Amino acid sequence: MTIVSGSYSYSQLKKLVYGPNGIAQLPQLVDLLGGKRSMIICGKSINNTNTPRKVKELLGDNVIEHFSSIREHSPIDDVNKALSIVEAKNIDTLIAIGGGSSIDAAKTIVHFYKSTRNDESGLETIAIPTTLSAAEFTMVSYTSKEDMKVGVASEYMTPKGVILDAELTLDTPQRLWLSSGIRALDHAVETLYRPNASYHLRKMALLALKDLFDLLPITKAHPEDVNTRQKLQLASFMSLFPDSMSVQDLRPFGPSHTIGRKVGSSYGIPHGITSCITLSLIVRLYQEHNKDEEIKNRLQEATEITKREGDLSSQIDQLIRELELSSTLTNYKVPFDHASQIAENSLKGLGDVGFTEVDVCKTIENMY
Repeated sequence: MTIVSGSYSYSQLKKLVYGPNGIAQLPQLVDLLGGKRSMIICGKSINNTNTPRKVKELLGDNVIEHFSSIREHSPIDDVNKALSIVEAKNIDTLIAIGGGSSIDAAKTIVHFYKSTRNDESGLETIAIPTTLSAAEFTMVSYTSKEDMKVGVASEYMTPKGVILDAELTLDTPQRLWLSSGIRALDHAVETLYRPNASYHLRKMALLALKDLFDLLPITKAHPEDVNTRQKLQLASFMSLFPDSMSVQDLRPFGPSHTIGRKVGSSYGIPHGITSCITLSLIVRLYQEHNKDEEIKNRLQEATEITKREGDLSSQIDQLIRELELSSTLTNYKVPFDHASQIAENSLKGLGDVGFTEVDVCKTIENMY
């Protein structure tokens, strides 16, 4: 029997607000962080909703700027444009609204701002997510440069405030909402075999996994059900529960994530859809090739907690089909002869995962 041991440090998140009309607490969050000069940061689709207007109404003259040009996968050019405004206007608080692209952009801006000043104060982020991707809870961000994902990490870039207001997600397109739920499921599943994940993080991941399996079909059938959407936001929170570790201890999350990042920005595949393509097949790879008994036991526990038939890989595949999210690399015109290069790049830094590059390449070929 393996003895349970490890360590854990909470992230720099100071306050999480959740519930319908949670956005009403935004002024108190800004005050908590000492914010005097805020900038809204979002993409064009979010900018066409009422949420940025609500933020301006709540914060009044505190909002100095409004940057609404963040594109999918957070292109570095967009990040640099926003950073130049932050510096020119002495912005001290970013209000990031939207999914992973806007929130990752905000985190990257904070990283660049603070690292060039060798100062951990001066600029903070409040995240108002409208998807289930959970980018708001990590100390890592990814931007795209020349069709490649580039990651940065630091303890001080994690948003200090988060508002999970399900009413603000009602404008999110259903396919984006559901696929971001599979992204959260990807977080939960890969936490089960992620190196350095503490015991309680894995238990939280199992709770998230169960809720995602239970609630995603309900939100598909009843998209206006705010209570279900609220529970899904909390499941997303548990799927990637805040965890602060030294940058030296950070490792790539898992093969499904790394493959998703390699193909996402390179071939224009949305974040959540990459998980729909990769996750079930990567879990099958672990089921068939992994020899670690602890990982086997965790995957079996996950299989049983869903109360569905079949192994975990089959359950995930079935859920994706129920949600009408089935996709392939062929759908996004990824050349078949790129599979080996994707496999090679995806394994870098993962350490001993119990299978070979050839195994991964064959799995990627099955994603077509």
